[in-house]
Parts: sequence; structure tokens; C-alpha cells
Amino acid sequence: MVLITGQVPRPAMGTDAFQEAPVFNIMAPCAKHVFLVTDEAKVEATMRTAFHIARSGRPARWWSTSHATFQLAKSVFRGGGLLHMRGYEERLEELEAATLAPAAAEAFWKLLARAEHPLIYAGGG
Repeated sequence: MVLITGQVPRPAMGTDAFQEAPVFNIMAPCAKHVFLVTDEAKVEATMRTAFHIARSGRPARWWSTSHATFQLAKSVFRGGGLLHMRGYEERLEELEAATLAPAAAEAFWKLLARAEHPLIYAGGG
């Protein structure tokens, strides 16, 4: 799920303007990533990145908020590009590289088949 919301115009940010909310602080604990678009040129790449992150790794919510200024702006559709997110990209590469050798998988299934009271604890989050 990708949530796209609006924020007060850039000049009004941080002034306790009407309907201004600390979206990052509110949503960070319950979203995979929260991003405040502050550069009009990054709107398209941010949206592409939002959907990429929401679908990759462990699918989850992704929150993007932008200034009302950007919602009214006109720009050229570029048709490509993602934001560079070093920490996320590194974790995703490690996750994709983490594989179990076929022999180890076979040994696991044999142990599981012999277990009298099997218990699988998966996840933890």
C-alpha cells in the first residue's frame, strides 16, 4: 500500500499552520518508509521508489507526503528513475543473496519429518 498525502505549502511548514501535522513522526513507527518530498524535481522518482519499496523485500506500507505547492505544479514526465536509498538497497541485496543450499534444505526436511513434536517459529515481528 502506498499512501500519498498532502502537506501545507512549503513556506508554512514549521509554523503551526492550519492543518499542518508532523506526518513523519506520526507515521514512521507504522510504515516501511516515510518520505517528505521537498524538491519538485524528485516527485516522479519518489513515487517510483515508493512503489518499488512497497513491493520489494517484505511488502508493507509506504507513506509519501508532499507540499501543496507540488500538487499544483506542472512538470515533465521523465518515465524512469528511482531515488538512491543506500541502506535499503544494501539490506535488499543481502536478503536476495541469502539462500539455503539444496543439501541443507533437504537435511532440514528430513529432520522435520522425524520430529515427534515439530515446532516452527517463523517471523518474530
